[in-house]
Amino acid sequence: MVEYVTDPRHSQLLPRWIFLRLLGIVYLSAFGSLWFQVDGLIGSQGIVPVDALFEQIRSRSPSMSFWNFPTLSWLSTSDRMLHGQCIAGLLFSLFLILGMLPLLSVIVLWGLYLSLSTTGNIFFQFQWDTLLLEAGLLSVLVAPHGLRDAFPLHGQLGRLVPWEIPKWLFRWLLFRLIFFAGVVKLTSGDPSWRNLSALEYHFQTQPLPVWTSWYAHQLPLWIHHLGVLMVFIVELLLPWFIFGSRKMRKIAFVGINILQLMIAVTGNYGFFNFLTSSITIWLLDDSMFGARWSERVHKQASSHPTFLKKWIRATVLIWVGLVAVVSGEHIRQTLFASASGPVITRGAIRYVYNHVKPFRSINRYGLFAVMTTRRDEIVIEGSIDGRVWKEYEFFWKPGVSDRRPAFTGLHMPRLDWRMWFASLRDDPPSWYFRFVHRLLEGSAPVDQMLYPNLFSGQVPRFIRGFRYEYRFARSGTADWWQRDKPRSYGPVMQLDQMGNLQEAKLPGHDE
Repeated sequence: MVEYVTDPRHSQLLPRWIFLRLLGIVYLSAFGSLWFQVDGLIGSQGIVPVDALFEQIRSRSPSMSFWNFPTLSWLSTSDRMLHGQCIAGLLFSLFLILGMLPLLSVIVLWGLYLSLSTTGNIFFQFQWDTLLLEAGLLSVLVAPHGLRDAFPLHGQLGRLVPWEIPKWLFRWLLFRLIFFAGVVKLTSGDPSWRNLSALEYHFQTQPLPVWTSWYAHQLPLWIHHLGVLMVFIVELLLPWFIFGSRKMRKIAFVGINILQLMIAVTGNYGFFNFLTSSITIWLLDDSMFGARWSERVHKQASSHPTFLKKWIRATVLIWVGLVAVVSGEHIRQTLFASASGPVITRGAIRYVYNHVKPFRSINRYGLFAVMTTRRDEIVIEGSIDGRVWKEYEFFWKPGVSDRRPAFTGLHMPRLDWRMWFASLRDDPPSWYFRFVHRLLEGSAPVDQMLYPNLFSGQVPRFIRGFRYEYRFARSGTADWWQRDKPRSYGPVMQLDQMGNLQEAKLPGHDE
C-alpha cells in the first residue's frame, strides 16, 4: 500500500512531530520525578520494597508470570535494576525529544514505564499513569522508523506518513478521558456537582493545593457556580466536537486546553494536564499551522511515499479491535453498571479484558466523581523519649499553618498524594504502618522524601499520627491554613527488640 499526502487539511504531519516531542517531555519528567523517589517508595529500604512484593507473589500465586505482572523486576528486584530503568527512561526520553530513534524510543519508553508502574503498586494507581501508558503505546503506531525524525523543513518528516486510523485512536482516547470525567460526576449522585457547588470545596480539599488555590477559594460563589457549569460544558459537550468538522475540532481544542490550564494553575497534578494538552494536538491538522508551513511540509512529504506492509496494517487493526472491545466494556460499566448482557458476550469480553488489563494500556477514565467537601490531613510526629514530640514535614502536602503551598510543576510526589488518599479512610492503610516502620528504622531513602534533620541525625523511638481538619486561613493573617484539635490516627508505634513494629508503651504511662 502506498500512501501519499495530498491535502494538508486531512493529514497530521506537524501535529505528529509536535506530539512526539511533547510526549518525550512527559516521559522525561515522569522518569526524572520517579528517580528521586524510587528508593524511598519501592527500593530495598523503601515503604513497599519490590523484593518483598515478589516474595508475596511467589508464595500466594506461584503461577504468576510476566504476562500477569509485566515488569523487568522478574529479572532482578535490586535497587540497581530500578535505577537502571529510570536512567534508561531518561535517556530514551531525550532521544524522543531530539528525534533520535523515534520508533525504538517510544517502544522502550512504554515498556519501561509499564515495568516501573507494575512494581510501583499503590504508588502508581493514578489515572495519569495509565493515561501515559495508553498514549505511549498508541504513539508506536505513528512514530517514524529510522534513525532520525528531523524538523520537517529539513525534509525528513515525510519519511513516514501516519495512517488514518491512529489519528482516530488518539481522538477516541481524548473523548473517553474528557467525556467520562463529566459523566461520572453526574452518575455518582454527588449533590455538589448537581447543584453546582463543587468548586466551593475543590480548591481547599484537592490533594495538593497551591498558593493560587487560596485566592481561587476566595472568589464569589457565583463564579464558583459558573465554573462548575463551564466544566460540564467542556467535559460533556465539547468531546462530541472531537468527531466534527475542522471548526468544531478547533473549538474543542481551545476549550479543553483552557480547562487544563485552569486546573494546572490552581492545583498540583504532576504531568497530567500537560499530557492531556499534548493529546489534543491530534485535533489539529497541518493546514491549521498556516499555509507556509503546511505547503513546505507536504511538498517534501509527497516525495517520500510510505509503504505500509501487511503486518503493520494487521497490527493496527488488531489494536483497533482490542480498543473497541475493552473501552466498550468500560463504557458499559460506567453507564449501565446494573445492566446484564448476554452471558456468552460478557464472558468473551471478560476473557479479552483480563488478558489486556495487566498491561494497563486501554483504560477506564473519570476523575473527581465525588467532590471531597472536608479536608483532613494526617500529621505524623516522632519522639526520642516519648515526652517531646516533633512533627514530620512533607515537601508538598499541607503541614504547618504558615508554610505557603507550592507548585510541584511536572513532578509527581507520590507519597504526598498517597497521604491524601489515606486521610479519606477511617483506619490507616497497611502501607502506612510500613511507612512508620521505615521512619523508626531511620531509613535514609524514606527520610529524604521529608524535610531533613528533624532529630539532628538521631532516629525516633516512637511515632504517632493525628488527624486534623484543615481549612484555608482567613485573609489578613500570616497563615495559609488553620486546623482544629487533633484526633488520634492509629496507635503510637515503636520497634521491639527484634525490629518488628508494635504498639508502644510510653514512659510514665501505666503498663
